[in-house]
Formats: sequence, structure tokens, C-alpha cells
Amino acid sequence: MDSTEALLRAINAVLPLDVALKFLEETPAGFHARYSAEGREYLYVIWNGPERAPLVRRTSYAVRDALDEVLMTRASAHLVGIHDFAAFGRPMTVNGPTIRNMMQAGVTRVGDRIEIVLQANAFLRHQVRRTIGFLIAVGRGNLETDHVLALLDGSASGRSAWRAPAHGLTLTKVLYPSNETIATAADRAGRLSGREVENGR
Repeated sequence: MDSTEALLRAINAVLPLDVALKFLEETPAGFHARYSAEGREYLYVIWNGPERAPLVRRTSYAVRDALDEVLMTRASAHLVGIHDFAAFGRPMTVNGPTIRNMMQAGVTRVGDRIEIVLQANAFLRHQVRRTIGFLIAVGRGNLETDHVLALLDGSASGRSAWRAPAHGLTLTKVLYPSNETIATAADRAGRLSGREVENGR
């Protein structure tokens, strides 16, 4: 058993029963769990049935009104690409940038379960939950599918919609570059830092 496998077993031995590590990987110097990430993917689950579903109430948001997933899909397609998402969330810092690259926005229904997947290079504060709130409004017929275009270009004032509850939301994936790319970036940053020291900065 190598040291990585031993560490994996040791960590899982002390974690709560509802949490488990699947694998561990050694990363190069310069890796940062947050700042090295190139993207993140979230899953939001809506239970859209006439009756409540007690077994999934903690991991999905129940909406009894019939939702049109076809309209929600059409609206979500407008989100894909590089846009100013200021109407959907707040920057992480005061006066920070609000432009993000939405790489994926999809809506899938299986029976009474609707899954919404959003993947972007980064998200604004509350952006995912406001986006879900907007898509639910579209699914109910309260907003047109192309209203998102007015929100993205700033011609519609105010926020997109209310924030959907957090309990339907799960972070499912964090996208990282290869270890070689991380190591190269760290090495380059180190060389630049060394030059600043040499120049007396």
C-alpha cells in the first residue's frame, strides 16, 4: 500500500458516515484548491410532482406547479457563452468583475425530477440560485424565454428573480488544469517574483 492509499483510508476512517473520499492525488507546488480551478459545475434538483416526495426533500426543491422543461431549456441556452451576469449575482469583491463564461447550461426531466446543470469558469455570489429562480419562473410561464437576453445586456433593470432555496443545490465538479500546467505556472510566478527582488521591489 503506497502512502496515498494509506492516507485515503486514514481520512475515511474518521470522516462522518455521509462523507467519503473516492481518491487522492498528489499535486505540484503552486496548487491552490480555489485559485487553480478553471471552472465549477453545479447541479440543482427540482421535484416537480403533484405530491411531495419525503425521501428527497433534503436534496431537492419541491415545486408543485407544472413546469415546462422545454421552455426552461430554451431559456438556459441563452446563458451559454461569455456574458455580463450582473443581473444574476454580485461580484465576490466590491466593484469586482461580473463577466463570466458559462460553458454549460442544461435542463433534463426524468419523470417528476428536473435536473439543471450549470458549468462556468466561475460564478458570482448567488448566481446559481438566482439563475434557477429565473428558470423556474420561465417554466411556470411567468417570464418569456428570451427575457434572459434583456437581463444579460442590461436593458432589463433589477435582479433576475428570487433565489431558489439552497437545499436543491450541489457542487458536483471542480475543473482543474493538468499538473504540468500548474507546475509551469508556479515556476513562472517564482521566476517573476525573483526578478522583482533583484530589482529592489
